[in-house]
Amino acid sequence: SDVYSGLSVSERERIGVQLGESLARMHAVEISDRHQGELTLAELQRRVQRAKETRLIPDEQVELAAALVEGVARMRMGEPARVIHGDIYPDNIIIAGPPGERELAGLIDFDHVDHADPVRDFVKLRWWVFEPLPDLVDPVLSGYLRAGGDSD
Repeated sequence: SDVYSGLSVSERERIGVQLGESLARMHAVEISDRHQGELTLAELQRRVQRAKETRLIPDEQVELAAALVEGVARMRMGEPARVIHGDIYPDNIIIAGPPGERELAGLIDFDHVDHADPVRDFVKLRWWVFEPLPDLVDPVLSGYLRAGGDSD
């Protein structure tokens, strides 16, 4: 977060591509005895129950979101779970190098690493990275696809 505003356009693009490539490599690790769809449905059930208990989100919004997530989960039934970071936001993205040549040094804070559907990382990317830093969307996605990430 502290460095990003001082990066050149080419550094931002390079770091975005490198971030996408790193995520694709992480997401390539399969957990063959666990499945994305089943894990997502179990997580959905826990979150819907919590939302209804806390009443912080109107029930109709919870039901709409649940229907969307359930549809994604059903498409992923039987697919092996993948390793996900679980906590991607700017402060967990380390950038190193001299000005003008900065690159992705790595990701930190693997306290939330999990085996799940990689879409969970992209949900957090959408809120915590792409929302404040929209110029990273295309580079991250192109790096992810170039490194063999799932286009779905």
